[in-house]
Amino acid sequence: MPDFFQGSPETQSGRVHRRRLLNIPAEVVLSSSQSFAVRLVDISEGGAGIVAPAAAPSGLRFAMRFQLPQRVGFSAASFELQSRVVHSILSRDSAGFKIGVQFVGLQPSDVDVLRNYVAS
Repeated sequence: MPDFFQGSPETQSGRVHRRRLLNIPAEVVLSSSQSFAVRLVDISEGGAGIVAPAAAPSGLRFAMRFQLPQRVGFSAASFELQSRVVHSILSRDSAGFKIGVQFVGLQPSDVDVLRNYVAS
């Protein structure tokens, strides 16, 4: 089974973009003096899923820092993307809160890199 969802949005539970599963560290930056570690568990060109130790209110905006690992045909890439919380639910399986975020104000070059990563 491939490590990403494929198909039309209808086959992805209403998702607009295909996602790739991950399990990498990331950092949520709320302000210059407040940040915390999270796990980035999936990503697409439009958003990501993270697991955090606390719930986040819908609409919360923050910067998220992470580095996508090198893959065949893809060099490692670092990001700091503005993000907005879409949903946050307690997840026993993930040992924390599963938080869906939408990327906000992406540059076209960032969209291209994310799209290529998901497709690689």
